[in-house]
Amino acid sequence: MGVFSRSPKAQKTILVIDDEPKFCRMIETTLSHYGYRVITARSGYTGIEMADRLQPDIILCDVNMEDGDGYDALAGVRNNAVIADTPFLLMTQAPSSASLLQGLSLSVDDYLPKPFTFEQLLEALKHAFKARPRESE
Repeated sequence: MGVFSRSPKAQKTILVIDDEPKFCRMIETTLSHYGYRVITARSGYTGIEMADRLQPDIILCDVNMEDGDGYDALAGVRNNAVIADTPFLLMTQAPSSASLLQGLSLSVDDYLPKPFTFEQLLEALKHAFKARPRESE
């Protein structure tokens, strides 16, 4: 069934921050199928607030958004002691060298180039969970 089990006891919460509702629904539908609880935010600033309040297991965030971009969200998460260790993946189309360096300077866990397949998404999640395990694991 792919990279992850659909077991309820393995359920993790994923926060998806993206300003495209159709894209968020597609990610939510797919990840829910694999047993994840998915919550969404439409801006970087809303994403920071939701991450602080809900403490997701991982954050998937688009880079290009009008109201608080992905780098704002990443900086906000990394500067909050409660959620600073949350694995954070930035999604973007063809990142430039400067944008890659900006994400790395803010301790991004990985980049997921758009468009991506669901297999690539699941593999990136698997890698991020291994690279930055949460205290509860």
